[in-house]
Amino acid sequence: MIEKLLSCRIAEHRSLCLAVTFAAIAVLDGCCAPASHLVQEPNLARFDMRCGSQALRDSLRNGRLVTGMPYFVVSQVFSNWDVPRGVLVPCVGSRQAVEDFEGWGRRFSCPDLNIYLDEYETHSGNIAIWYQCPDFYRMGVSVGDTLFVVSKSRAVSSVIQSIQNATKIRLKEKLPGLAEEDTLYGEIHYADNPKRPSGVSYWYLLGILSDDRTVTLSPLSFEFYPIEQIEHNGEPVFSIRWRGLQ
Repeated sequence: MIEKLLSCRIAEHRSLCLAVTFAAIAVLDGCCAPASHLVQEPNLARFDMRCGSQALRDSLRNGRLVTGMPYFVVSQVFSNWDVPRGVLVPCVGSRQAVEDFEGWGRRFSCPDLNIYLDEYETHSGNIAIWYQCPDFYRMGVSVGDTLFVVSKSRAVSSVIQSIQNATKIRLKEKLPGLAEEDTLYGEIHYADNPKRPSGVSYWYLLGILSDDRTVTLSPLSFEFYPIEQIEHNGEPVFSIRWRGLQ
């Protein structure tokens, strides 16, 4: 009788140990992601230096990626993800990679294709981010839109009078005191552009010539291409929380 009782207690103890072990494994699997899939804190000082939008600054500090932010934020947050980056696609929202080689080893090149895609698999689902090399033509800027420039905590604005080429516009009014700077942050607010539902485009590394009315766009590296669209599990979203992703 005693042996039978001891045998039952040993079996119960083993069952309890197994249950605790499986529970611990489940907890560890949920909260301890591999080091290769841990997000990194972006460089806030660098972001503040390049971005004059207080709304975007606040979003980044609150752990959110938002359309309009420069790509270098994405590359820093997801630096531990070993995935293809900068996949060339034909348009925002497309996942179809553009073949960049033709026959006999000739490289395909089309200056109109400047839209890129990154995709990241996380515990909360798939995140897709499109970004592109901007110029005033590609971004649909028109005469009558308004340029806002932020410099040293002050914002000035003027209506766009003409678009001289893909990287140069002329304003109706002067923006004095900015000509010595060539890395200005700006926003263009569209008077009427159905292709941009947000009504705003974001610009980094703008410059103003000595006449205080001609604005130029400096050549941009990948890291300053603005985010054009974010999708979470196939659904477009304005922003996504990056802090805590695995």
